[in-house]
Amino acid sequence: MTAGTSDTPCGRGGTAGARNRDAARGVPFARRLGLGSVLLTCDHDNTGSCTVIEATGGVLEDQRGEKRGYWIRTRL
Repeated sequence: MTAGTSDTPCGRGGTAGARNRDAARGVPFARRLGLGSVLLTCDHDNTGSCTVIEATGGVLEDQRGEKRGYWIRTRL
């Protein structure tokens, strides 16, 4: 299963807090699905996405080409 967000013209200009809340909502959803962790990816030069993922608890696993992969644990 994959889930994603995009920065569409109508979505630009939102606050970082709103983006953090949106990203954080996915963690309980993944937990309800029985997933122990989820992998989020973003472009290496997308500092906004990197910041949001890290603020949500994402731990950088690696960078492959232009993509960075972060794991977020859904269970404490």
